Amino acid sequence: MSMAIQYAGYLERIAAEIAQPPVRSAALRQAAQRLIDLDRENQGLQNEIERLSVELNERETGWAQAHRLALELECLIMDIKDMAVVSKWWESAMVALDEYNKVKPGAAEDAEASG
Repeated sequence: MSMAIQYAGYLERIAAEIAQPPVRSAALRQAAQRLIDLDRENQGLQNEIERLSVELNERETGWAQAHRLALELECLIMDIKDMAVVSKWWESAMVALDEYNKVKPGAAEDAEASG
């Protein structure tokens, strides 16, 4: 049970004890309800933060894997550069690397720096 819910319960008990004046009792009940509502909203936001954190971690892992594969492809291309004419995958590999370099994180900054 969160502190907000505990404090809301405390406010409800106080409101029940002081039936007079009614305005003060109603204000305490409203404050208690507001605390409960804010606690629910907070829990929803914490769940959303957790979901986004997991998604971001998965995305970063995907980019790391793509980067590793792009580096390995570059190494392979450099290793067979003398055989470019006979390799049927040369053009496809070059296109794949070009496409990766356009969408990788930081591509816009790299383009500005070199341009």
